[in-house]
Formats: sequence, structure tokens, C-alpha cells
Amino acid sequence: MDTSKKLIESKVTDKEVTDLLQNPLWMTHPFVKKWYEGYEKKLKEAEPEIGALRGQTTGDATSQIGAGSQVYATLEIFNAVIRGFTRYMDDSFVRKYVTDSVIFKVPKVEYRELVSTISSGQLPHTEKTIDYATVDLSTPESEKGGKVTWTRALLEDITFDVQAEMAEGLGHAIAFKMMSDITAALIAVPPYKEPLGANNTISSPITWAQFLAIIGAVDTGFHIYSLVVYNGTLTSTFNPSLIIGMAVYDNGAAANIGICADFIPTTAGTNTTGTLYFMHAGNSAQANVTAGNDIVLKYANGTAYDTFLDSGAEVTDVGGFRTYGPADFCIVSPDVYWELLNIIQMTNVLYEGSTDPIKRGLIKLALGCTISKQGALPRGTIVALNSEKAVALVTRRTLKIEPVLFPVWNEYGFIGTVRYGVTRIFDQAIQIGTR
Repeated sequence: MDTSKKLIESKVTDKEVTDLLQNPLWMTHPFVKKWYEGYEKKLKEAEPEIGALRGQTTGDATSQIGAGSQVYATLEIFNAVIRGFTRYMDDSFVRKYVTDSVIFKVPKVEYRELVSTISSGQLPHTEKTIDYATVDLSTPESEKGGKVTWTRALLEDITFDVQAEMAEGLGHAIAFKMMSDITAALIAVPPYKEPLGANNTISSPITWAQFLAIIGAVDTGFHIYSLVVYNGTLTSTFNPSLIIGMAVYDNGAAANIGICADFIPTTAGTNTTGTLYFMHAGNSAQANVTAGNDIVLKYANGTAYDTFLDSGAEVTDVGGFRTYGPADFCIVSPDVYWELLNIIQMTNVLYEGSTDPIKRGLIKLALGCTISKQGALPRGTIVALNSEKAVALVTRRTLKIEPVLFPVWNEYGFIGTVRYGVTRIFDQAIQIGTR
């Protein structure tokens, strides 16, 4: 048999492979089983790819699998990258999508009115709105990755366990990058869109009452309020459909009073007078505005978009209500996590027999909410969220390992890449606590 032929590129009908399989001692070759499994797998794009890998290891690896046959060592290095990735990648609180498109739209569906009892033989209309959060994977920046390479001299001297450890570090680095992007998207939510209307302040150390306030805020929901306004000098570019989701401020009191939900002009085709609808978590002191003050709409960055005048009418609770479900996940920075374990109410869960709080940094039995320690969060940060409504991870290509072969530069190794995008779904399903 010609051992210089790369078996991972061979076909099952090739003469070399046929001779090998007919040999009664073929099972003694330690790399044959791995090769055969890889061949049968067909190496789909949606899973980690090893079809083009070339084994570049020498020394210990060659003594294990025979001269000229590096496939087994290559797979071991590949497994080390996967091991490093999965060990540090806890995305259980993320809603995940897989796509072949370069532009993906995450669906955002909600019912704007509550159901009610039957009246006059009919049930009330419950309007459903459908929107999308767009993820653009068409740019080169959607691909993230890194590489681990060695010189030929180093490959001759390095032991396999050291090489595998370095490869595992590559998987860890990719996982940390993905977690950093996910957590960055979460903490970038505009504070006025959070259930409490602002970031909640926590002390050092965090108290049980502060923790409860953040957890409980997510399923508080939003009431829909209305306010009659007028202004004869609105900008000519004013478009009611563009203001939904903007912050609504009582300019005289400089206070945020909610999130714009809609604006219904008094007369069709004009935007000078009408009723402004906005969402608020239910704090009536904030929901009411001072009669005669300006009502200012602002972009997420705080820049004013347009100004109305309050007609003097009181704010009315029109009965609409939106909720995005309870917080089933709470991710915390490591310093806050260890502070939580000093709270007696929290440590009660340790008596349930689970070792996750110590071994994995997970507390699963507190208030129906899984608490996860995330090193990618800034210090002093806690984020409560509903995992179905908060943040989405869209992948076009999962973890892929490819060879690096630059003999002219004396460089040999592996590149690990992923291609993904992250977006928030509903900002109101996220509540942040900071110091």
C-alpha cells in the first residue's frame, strides 16, 4: 500500500482502500476508523467541517499512527478546538437561527391588545403586529476567527498535548468573541426602553431587594397611555410611523414618561394635532405629565426628533397592555455572581443537591430563573431577560476548521472561523442593573 497517499481524500472504491479493507489486520491501523467515519458523514456545511484538513504534526503523533499518516492526529487537534469552544460557550439564553441568506430577518410578533369576554355576540379584535429585526451577514466583518500556527522546527519538538492545548485555546477565543458580541448587544439597549424605564442601580455588594427588583421587572409589562397634543409647527418631514419606539419626554420636567407606541392625527392627512400613545411600565407618577409642558420625542441617542404641546388634558390609561414574559435567565458579571452567593436567600438553592453553582457558575433554582456567570459582561453588571424575546444569534456558518500551509513562510497550523450576527428582538424584555 502506498502510505504517501492521503486517505482522507481517497474514495472507498480506490485500490489502496480496497486492499486495506481486505487485509485481515486492517483494524490494527488506528486512523482507519476515524477516516471511515469522516467519509460516511459527508461533512455537511451546517456542522463543523474537517473535509479539507491536513495533518501537519510530527514527532509524537507520527510514532502513534505510522509514518506518512497524519489523519488521526489532525482529528485530535480538531476535537481540541471544539472542546475549547463548547467549554466556554454558554448561549442557552440566546434564541438561535441558522440561515443560508446574507440578509436575515428575525420575526418580531406581538399582540397589541388583550383579549376580553364576548360582547354583543362578538369577541374583541386583538391586533397583531409583525415586524423584523434585520441581521446583515453580507459584509466581511460578519466572519470572526483566529489561527494557531507553528514553524516546522517547533512541530518537530512540540509534544502533542501542548499542541492540543494551544488548539483548545483557539476554540476558547472564538467562543469568548461570540459571547462578547451577544452581551454587548444586550447592554446596548436604550435605558428608556427597559421595563423600569432606566438602568436599575445596584450597590456593592448587591442586595436581595435589588436582585428581586431586576428579576421582577421583566414580566411587569407595559400599560398603554394616551395624551392629547397639538402643535401647528411640526416639521414637514414628520411621519407617525417613524416615531414608534422613540422616547417620550415631559420637557418641562425633563422626565422620560415612556416609549412612543403610536400617534393618531385628529384629521386624516395632517399631523398637527392628535393623540399620542405611549407605553410605560405602570408608574403613574411618571406617566402623568405637567399640563402645558412640551412633549418631546427623542431618538435612542437622545437627539430631539420633534416637539408637541400638551393641550392640558390628563394622561389617560387606555387599557392596552404588552408583556414579554417573565425573566427565565439572569446573566451576571463574575463579581456580582460571587456577591449573590453571600446572600442567604440565594444560597438556599445550594441545599438542593446541585453542584452547578460551584462547578459551572449556574444557579438554576432561584425564582424560576437560571442565573449564569458571564465573564464577557462589564464588572458590576446584571441583566435579566426572557430568552425567547431578548436577543437572537443568527449563524450562516458554524465553527469551521481549515489548514494553514505556508511552506515559504515556514508556517503550518489551523484557522478557526465562524460567521454570524447578533440582534436584540424586544428591548422591553431586557432589564439591566449597574453600579
